[in-house]
Amino acid sequence: MATISLRSTKELTDYVKTCDRLRALAVQIVELQKHEERLRPALLQQIKDNGESRAVIVRGQPRILKVIAKESISLDKDKEADVVDAARTAGVNVATRSPEYVHPSTLAAAYRKGLLVEFCNVVKTERIEVT
Repeated sequence: MATISLRSTKELTDYVKTCDRLRALAVQIVELQKHEERLRPALLQQIKDNGESRAVIVRGQPRILKVIAKESISLDKDKEADVVDAARTAGVNVATRSPEYVHPSTLAAAYRKGLLVEFCNVVKTERIEVT
């Protein structure tokens, strides 16, 4: 039968404390992210009502809040079969390995040029940048 030593070293104790602290911080980060998501819609509206940005003073320091918009472009799954032929017709690069497909970054570049628009799903998201 093996004996278990409950004696600790400084390194073992520090390691366990660090792991405990990391777990606690991970929970706190999740809670803060949820809180930020709840606040974001009202703040987006306030910033938009004020123009492109809004200045605030926090802890005696001026901070600038800006709305940053992002577009995510993806292939419409219902039209996946037809996109390769349409891409060839439009002069867009098609990956030649089997099965042939249009790479997502190539599709996004084509969309921004006004090509293959009917094959794309576009999701616009807004976030707040604090400087």
